[in-house]
Amino acid sequence: MKQNYNIIFYIFSLILLVNTTCCNLYAATTQISTKATAKVAAYFQDDCETAVIKEINSARKEIQLAMYTFTKPSIYKALAKAQRRRVKVEVKYDAEVAEWESMQNAIIYMKNAGITCTEIVPIKGKTGKMHNKYLIVDQKVVITGSYNYTTAATILNYENIVVIYSSQIAQQFHTNFTNIK
Repeated sequence: MKQNYNIIFYIFSLILLVNTTCCNLYAATTQISTKATAKVAAYFQDDCETAVIKEINSARKEIQLAMYTFTKPSIYKALAKAQRRRVKVEVKYDAEVAEWESMQNAIIYMKNAGITCTEIVPIKGKTGKMHNKYLIVDQKVVITGSYNYTTAATILNYENIVVIYSSQIAQQFHTNFTNIK
């Protein structure tokens, strides 16, 4: 079983390396360690929501969310609950979706809970959409995949997430998160 996790980790590491090399302005500072070990779990369709909330509820210090859109009440309410537990929650999202009523409701709810919500505006000719889909918990766990935190994604779409339990991988995502302006 451990060998399967190692294979999955190496494949995922290669995917991250290709993505950061092709798409990330900070690729020169990103390194994938072949000595890193990680526990990895995969979830599909409506199991994604359950896994995301479980990890949010496990947070003790910090949650960072980079997500194109998130309008699923159970998830943004779990983030607000974490903030009330004194977990520092930061959210970055794409400016394009900020005008949607359901997104405005989520943002207002989270801001009222004290969550730092940052709208990412594309810089003409330099950057495109803030199209990331990841959540970092306590700089130890990363959740990433196709799943936007919306009702449609939860009940209608074919979606997936991978939960990666690795402080080394989480640190790379944390660096990416802090570089999103």
